[in-house]
Amino acid sequence: MSLLICGGTVVNADASVRADVYIADGLIKAVGLDLDVPSDAEVIDAGGQYVMPGGIDPH
Repeated sequence: MSLLICGGTVVNADASVRADVYIADGLIKAVGLDLDVPSDAEVIDAGGQYVMPGGIDPH
């Protein structure tokens, strides 16, 4: 199974950029614009949304 999250703002600890995220076999394979992905990839439109790693509250 492959998944493309497109059009979102990717956020990490020190930056945020408009990018797409390609995921295959449960792993992030690529982050960037105009990614080359399989035609059968499921596409999620994240336009106007934030895409970030999961967070936890350790308290």
